[in-house]
Amino acid sequence: MTRRDWLALACLGGLLTAGGAFANSALRPTITEIEQYCDVQAQGAHKLGEDLRHRERELAKREYAVAAAEAELKSAETTLAERLKVLQATRDEIAALLSQADAAREEKVGALVTMIESGRASNVAPMFDELPAELAVDVLDRMNRSKAGKLLVALPPSKAADLAERMAAPISLSAVTP
Repeated sequence: MTRRDWLALACLGGLLTAGGAFANSALRPTITEIEQYCDVQAQGAHKLGEDLRHRERELAKREYAVAAAEAELKSAETTLAERLKVLQATRDEIAALLSQADAAREEKVGALVTMIESGRASNVAPMFDELPAELAVDVLDRMNRSKAGKLLVALPPSKAADLAERMAAPISLSAVTP
């Protein structure tokens, strides 16, 4: 056993119980050495305890911060889920309204086609000339081909050419998809 081992043993209280273990007086520490060694050991243990308590407090703070952030994320997730439901309901409502509007427009265009087909081309041509080009093309597409041809002949040549060109143009996908 070294002198340091004896000091540690003495600091832990083993000096009193060691009895004859200190037969070799050369290794035997003095009381002053034991007190100094024990003070250093106690200070080290105290410092270690303080460091551990400090780390424990820091970990507790981090755990609290993580728990708070987690709770905030769950709250945000709940809020976003509710908003998503509201947006989906609004989207469905808008889709239903657009569907109703499309159905109403289809009905009106169908009625217009019937009215234009029932009239003479020469009588209907002046009114048809004033229609917006998109509506005129839509009506012509739905009309009986022979009646649509007679109506185009009754229109001014520039207007008839413009409508014929629009009818022959390729369909744009952006115009078809909502």
